[in-house]
Amino acid sequence: MTNFIFALFPDEASARAGLEAFELLHVAGDITLFNHAIVQRGMDGTLVVLERETAPIGSGVGALIGGTAGLFGGLAGLGIGAATGGIIGAVLDLFNLGVSKEFLSSICKELVPGKTAVFAEASEEWITLVDARVEAFGGSVIRAARDDFIEDEIRKRVVRLKREVAARRAEFAARRTEKRLHALHEVVLRSEENLRKAALDAARHIEQYREESDAKLKALHDQLQSASPATKARIEQRIIDLQTDQKQRLAKIHDALRLAREAMEA
Repeated sequence: MTNFIFALFPDEASARAGLEAFELLHVAGDITLFNHAIVQRGMDGTLVVLERETAPIGSGVGALIGGTAGLFGGLAGLGIGAATGGIIGAVLDLFNLGVSKEFLSSICKELVPGKTAVFAEASEEWITLVDARVEAFGGSVIRAARDDFIEDEIRKRVVRLKREVAARRAEFAARRTEKRLHALHEVVLRSEENLRKAALDAARHIEQYREESDAKLKALHDQLQSASPATKARIEQRIIDLQTDQKQRLAKIHDALRLAREAMEA
């Protein structure tokens, strides 16, 4: 299972030691660490990135940090904050990641000024492995699975817009002799344009998600090459799980694109 991990530590030294423990778990094959960052919340409330390793699989943790920073009021040194529309961008970033409001609420509550945390995205079967390492350095862990409700929402949006286009076209056809004909035609065109934009968003999401999941699969295969016999089976199962997740998520978006094409071609 791929999780977002938020590990809160009392200070920077503990956070760095905790991250090193994550990396050792990765080397041993006990987890697969896809990307990570160490952040510290300044006394002014903004986030400072102390260490960041997100390439080539950086969309998860990077967007999580950016979204959280936007809600806090800024990300020092990167120009992300409320002054540049960060609140709206933060909500969108976090929505697109599929994180729950409970997870976000916990981060906002726990990451108070002066605290240091590790943000990570990892595949892990047993949460106790990470939790025990973090607790050994005086830290605590909050985690959340990456849900697929963004794919569900994309499809719901396309279905709704498809119905709206059909309704506006039907209304236009039934009332074409009235004075509001031109205005009604403009409404039809706007509905069609909204549907086209939704289809483009879906296509972009496919490209972004495929790039990210393919990079994760590569990381898992690379890890498999050096894994001990005891951990190979677990890594192979992570690969199967990620491939299954990829197939299911992409199927939802491809179905949304199919529905959009049907409406635009009608």
